[in-house]
This record gives sequence, structure tokens and C-alpha cells, in this order.
Amino acid sequence: MVARDAEGLACYCKQPGETDASREATILTTFAGCYAEQRYRILEGYPALRYERIIASHDWFEARQLHGGFSEEYFGGRVFEQVQKELESRSQQLVEEYWPVIERITEDLLAKAWEPMPPLKSRAKWSSADEVRRLSGEELVAKLKPLGINAISVEEC
Repeated sequence: MVARDAEGLACYCKQPGETDASREATILTTFAGCYAEQRYRILEGYPALRYERIIASHDWFEARQLHGGFSEEYFGGRVFEQVQKELESRSQQLVEEYWPVIERITEDLLAKAWEPMPPLKSRAKWSSADEVRRLSGEELVAKLKPLGINAISVEEC
């Protein structure tokens, strides 16, 4: 969703399965939003976000909480900070690799009509605007499939 005040929100399930691969995928996805914003800022001539601002974000906090669930095998003798940097780097690479897809989804989102702000399950308020443009989970899954990206939309998250 993007609101009339230019605030944005992407809702996705951040409850990984019990595997290292699932936990890693959730962390990579969580980091990707900030890196996509950073890439957009740079491409459009806006000031880049300082790293301190990125790591102070709610997404970064949530991602760091997931590190505790990795197995000893996943760490493979590496320390937390090393794993963190590797995951950040991989997330940046994925944003670069999938930038054309990100742009296409953004264009589809911006082509949508304004609609009333839907309530969040958490009842949190993420924007002061009353209207948003949004893609539902089902719409996003349908747009990703022809691009070779398999995703699912679930209600329980």
C-alpha cells in the first residue's frame, strides 16, 4: 500500500518456519524493503538513508530478533555480526537482481485507484492519510507468478 502522504506499507508473514532456510528468507525479505527504498532514493536523486537510520528501523529490529533461532550449523563458527553483514549484503544483491520486478509491481500499484485506508489486524496506524492505493496479496501473487516468482497469500499472519 502507498498512502496519499507518501507513506508505504508492505504486509507479509514474518513468522518463519522452524528451518534455517525459512528464517533466512524472512530476514532477507525484511531487509529488502529498506534496500529497495535506498536504491530508489539514489536513482531518483534523493539523499540516501544513513546506515544508522536503516538499522534503527522497525524492520531491522524484527530481523535481528530472528537471528536467535538459527542453528549452530547455520552459524558455522561465524559470529552474529558476520552473519548479519552477510544477510544484509545478500538482501542488497536480491534487490538489485529483482529491481525490474520491483519497478513493475510499483507501476501496477501506482496505477490503482485511491480507496479508503483499510484497518490493519494489529490496529496500528502507519499513516495519517485516509486513502491508499493497494495491491491485495492475491493480486501480488498473480503478478509475480508469470515473472517466475512463486508466492502464496495467507490470512493467518
